[in-house]
Amino acid sequence: MFLIWGTKGYVKLLGFVTLACRQCSTPAAHRVEQVQRKFTLFFIPLVPYSTKTFMTCTFCGISSELSAEEAERLTAQSPNQAVGAGAWPPNVGGNTVVPPPPSAPVAPNPPVEPYRASPSPADSYPPPSFPPPQ
Repeated sequence: MFLIWGTKGYVKLLGFVTLACRQCSTPAAHRVEQVQRKFTLFFIPLVPYSTKTFMTCTFCGISSELSAEEAERLTAQSPNQAVGAGAWPPNVGGNTVVPPPPSAPVAPNPPVEPYRASPSPADSYPPPSFPPPQ
């Protein structure tokens, strides 16, 4: 009898936060994810043996590991925040981002005319004539 065993990782999205990246210094959204590794037997996940939390910059892609307390603080719900957003202003590793001031309303763009191809020189020639079928 053969035993098929192994491990598999499961990723759970905890939320998004907006702050300045430690690597690229761009104010960007960061994904906060929990990665849980489980022991599998015959491809059935049985026992979790490792759980880690990461924050990944959506602009440059760098990931950094977070403690469970940091992840909970970042993804804590607030009534005036979007789903998965943390308390504002976020402050992780000394990076604090202040939201930009609201801008003046922008006028809508004028309607765009549909694209019309200009006639080509080939359009001015008569169609080719073929001898009638016999």
